[in-house]
Amino acid sequence: MMEYKVSYRIDGTTTVGQLHRDACGYWGCSPEDFVLCKQISGQPLKDPHNTKKLQDDDVLDPQGWSKLRMIKESEWKKVTD
Repeated sequence: MMEYKVSYRIDGTTTVGQLHRDACGYWGCSPEDFVLCKQISGQPLKDPHNTKKLQDDDVLDPQGWSKLRMIKESEWKKVTD
């Protein structure tokens, strides 16, 4: 598995949906084909309206480093099914 890293600067208004679309645009992939997941838990950050703020405590850890991953949805489903 190849792994690439990139940093994003966010503010208090940045949503999960915005980061997901921006990351997919940066990497040249489709938001429909990839999910944004928490690094540690592997839980997808799916929000039906993509309006949840990234700085919410249940998305990013306000007390430390937070890592998110873009995972191909078909691969993520194999692991979770």
